[in-house]
Amino acid sequence: IGGSIRDDARNQRRKTMPNGCRIYKTTNTILPVGTQIPIIFDAERWDDANYHDPSFPTRITIPVAGRYHAFASIGFYCSVYALSQSFMRLNGTTALAQDKREIDPGISVWTFSTIWTFNVNDYIELIAWHNSAYQVMVFSAPPYSPELGVERIV
Repeated sequence: IGGSIRDDARNQRRKTMPNGCRIYKTTNTILPVGTQIPIIFDAERWDDANYHDPSFPTRITIPVAGRYHAFASIGFYCSVYALSQSFMRLNGTTALAQDKREIDPGISVWTFSTIWTFNVNDYIELIAWHNSAYQVMVFSAPPYSPELGVERIV
C-alpha cells in the first residue's frame, strides 16, 4: 500500500506549483571581443509558468520564491586558442556559477549549475565572453548549446 498522507500532499503540491523552465537558442552567436554578452534565447523546451518572457529574451524570471536548481550549457567554437568565460548572472549583477578557461581551437562545451534561493522576480541570464583577437562563436547545437534552465526544488 503506497505512501503516506504526507507524501500524497507533497506530491499534489509539486503538481500544482510552477516547476521550471528550460530555454535554448536556435542560431549561432558571434561574440565581440572583450564584451560580456547575454545570450538571446528564442525557443523553449518547457516553461511551466511563463518564466521566459519573449519581451525579455535573455532572461528566466522567477515567478515563485524558493530554492531552485539553475543550470546552463554552452558551446564555443574558435579557430585559435582563446580565454573564454561563461556564467549565470543574477539580476544583471551577480555571477552565480561560472566557468572560465583557455579553450583550444575547435569546439568546447561547458555545463555548470548551482542551487540558489531566489526571490519573486529575480532573473538569471547566461553570459558569454572571450578575449581572442579572432572570431569566437557560441554555436547552436540543440539539445546542449546554448541552454539555460531552472527547476524548483523547495
